[in-house]
Amino acid sequence: MKSTVLLILLLLLLTVPVYFLVYCIIALYRPFRHYPASSAYHKIAVLIPARNEEHVIGNLVQSLVQQNYPKDAYEIDVLINHCTDGTEKAAAEAGAKIIACGNTNSKGEVLQYAFSILKEDPSIEAYIVMDSDNLADPDFLRRMNDAYSEGHCLVQGRRTGKNCFASWVSCCYEVFYILQNIFFNHARSSMGRSASFNGTAWLMSRSYLMEHGYKTYTMTEDVELMALAALQNESIAYVHDAIVYDEYPVTLKVSLRQLDRWIFGQMQCMRRYAGRLFHAVIAQRSKSSLDMGMILTMPVLALLAAVLLILWLISDAGAAAFCGKYLWLILLALYIAMIWFLTAVLCKNQSSPKKLMRGILCFPLFILIWLVLMPVNLFRRKLAWKPIPHEYASKIEEMH
Repeated sequence: MKSTVLLILLLLLLTVPVYFLVYCIIALYRPFRHYPASSAYHKIAVLIPARNEEHVIGNLVQSLVQQNYPKDAYEIDVLINHCTDGTEKAAAEAGAKIIACGNTNSKGEVLQYAFSILKEDPSIEAYIVMDSDNLADPDFLRRMNDAYSEGHCLVQGRRTGKNCFASWVSCCYEVFYILQNIFFNHARSSMGRSASFNGTAWLMSRSYLMEHGYKTYTMTEDVELMALAALQNESIAYVHDAIVYDEYPVTLKVSLRQLDRWIFGQMQCMRRYAGRLFHAVIAQRSKSSLDMGMILTMPVLALLAAVLLILWLISDAGAAAFCGKYLWLILLALYIAMIWFLTAVLCKNQSSPKKLMRGILCFPLFILIWLVLMPVNLFRRKLAWKPIPHEYASKIEEMH
């Protein structure tokens, strides 16, 4: 009886990944949405928080200066905070405006300070946030403007890598973001649902800012904004044609530092917003809140599933014997299925499975790191911010 109850509880938890798997299958068959070209060019401010980024900031600004978008319809604002190098000089020489953000401690606070200044300029209709190590495709602003012109107040562009093939770690990051772009953003966007923010290359309209304001508290302001948007019944649009190139970690050491920060921030968001999100699911039948609530509580659900699995195997000798005998076959079958699945996703994205094969083959290790860091951060309350070094001073011309 005990083993049956445990098995039922375990199967109930497995409905969560099955829920997301349904969208994965839908994503493979749905065509990408291409927004119609807009004849209106809205004034956009591109905000770039920067802390000691002199090696990469100039190339990003240059890629933005070269946009296929009217020069009088956008401005580039580099948000200088706690810089001790030549970031400000490099950004200004490349053609950016400078906003000094002195009394700030996090990216969220930097953006909050910049928004408080820029919202006083009514000519600016939308804001796009980018990371200093990015490069913008020449049509990036035009494609984001197309989505904004259609009436979307929150928009996410497509994040891909500028150093995808540097190591197995960077290959895994590229596979991860392709999965997020296809299985979450594209799948939901193609069904009229809300996509997600990916940390960079996202747009917020002035009307949204004036109505809801901007104030974040966690290390992962993008995840926090997703939770707030769900609670506000605001939808995030995804633009597959608006491409931004990002620098990925190359070494396992740097990757661990970044993933640790991401998961810690997700735990912060879970404690702050999960209860409100699930309440919105019940009170408002909000599908976006359901998606976001499950994403935030995924670490707890995964840990609970692992505990239930162990307890079930302890209580059911037959199941334990079966798993012990055929475990390697089960894992091999799952691994082969994963390789086929990831290959199909990369083909959907028009990426090369051959070039990203290291990322495909090593992806279980990448996910295992996430699973290990989840319980580590579950009860942690403080995490010291450490910079992620950016060294790939690539130019936008090298991305084509």
